[in-house]
Formats: sequence, C-alpha cells, structure tokens
Amino acid sequence: MTLSRDALVQGIQALKARGVPGPWNDERMQVEHMGTPDLLITTRLDVRAYTEQKVRAFQAHRTQIAPDNFVFTLPEEERRQFLGFEHFLLARHAPTPRLARWKRACSPT
Repeated sequence: MTLSRDALVQGIQALKARGVPGPWNDERMQVEHMGTPDLLITTRLDVRAYTEQKVRAFQAHRTQIAPDNFVFTLPEEERRQFLGFEHFLLARHAPTPRLARWKRACSPT
C-alpha cells in the first residue's frame, strides 16, 4: 500500500487553506516528496465506508500512533477523504507504455 502523492498534496493544500492545524504547517515538511506519483499507482480502492473502522483500528494500536495524531483531530469530512482511499502498486508486471513514459520523464537528459 502507498499514498497518492497528488492526493496528499491536494489534500494538504486544502487543509492549509481552511486553516486546519496539523503537521503540514511545519515548513520542513516536504510533502512534494512523500507518497507515490499517481502515474505509478496501479490500483485505487474506495474504502470510505470503512473509515471509522480504520480509525478504531488506529486507536487500538496506541504504541504505534499517538492519541493526538492528526488522523484523530481532522474534521470528519477531511478524515474520510484522507483515509477513504487506498492505493497500491503492482509488484511485478510486463512493461507498459505508461511505465515507459514515466521512466523517460524521470531519466536524466
């Protein structure tokens, strides 16, 4: 599982614009380097129906996520958007034109 870089950047921009407090207000946070470019994501699942179960699962693992983590303090709609989609990369596959375009775009000229 991975995070969509595009969704992460857009979501954080929206949170900042609304004045929602969180780690994204730290200038050292380089969100543009987090997650995976959407071009490489092969599967996106809509799991918004399970957002509250995911939050309860996080809460059950207190040694791994602090009770004041932003996941728990986000407004409900933003939390639903942040936790509501899961992104995956195909581990092995035949080369595709999409992957070839990405490799060319990332190659030094």
